Amino acid sequence: ISVLRIQDLVGDRFLSNAPLLSGDGSTMVLSTFATQSELFLWNERAGIEPLPSEIWVNDLSFDGSTLVGGGAFPLFQQAIRWTREFGVEGLGVFPGLLPFSQALSVSGDGQRVVGESSTPLGIAAFEWTSASPFTELLPPLLGGGRLHAANADARVLLTRSANFSSWARWTPQTGARELALPGGAFDLSPETLSGDGR
Repeated sequence: ISVLRIQDLVGDRFLSNAPLLSGDGSTMVLSTFATQSELFLWNERAGIEPLPSEIWVNDLSFDGSTLVGGGAFPLFQQAIRWTREFGVEGLGVFPGLLPFSQALSVSGDGQRVVGESSTPLGIAAFEWTSASPFTELLPPLLGGGRLHAANADARVLLTRSANFSSWARWTPQTGARELALPGGAFDLSPETLSGDGR
């Protein structure tokens, strides 16, 4: 058993968020703060390296080779996908007065991304693949609802209302089905989905 101290990687910087760990345990994304926010990628083979300063990361693929999140672009913030081969790719945004999008989850193989984007009617969920870039997956959720989580292949989604009072599980086959939570949604709130989404 080997022990890796994260502090040995980041020195006198403070972790501003819990590290994101890839499914195979080989890769971490570290968000730190010293005099400014910094983002690092650690891999057991390549060591630690800085990531572009204009992005944030919400998820990574099973082997850590693909990162997704959001980035600051000249006109607006939009969802991004990062790989070492291609760097930062902006995935798009739906039209609107205040365009914004972010990727929330990526499939294990890194080829499918789901996230949320502003629209004139509210926040809609999108999907991105190389074959069908940036298409609407769910229309704007009523009452300011948001996409909360996705399963390992990004095909089963967990959504919530704006005040966390109701939750739903969505699949392409069943659509959205509200979850009945023991004790009520305010007492018990889901955090994520299992890998198979069941």
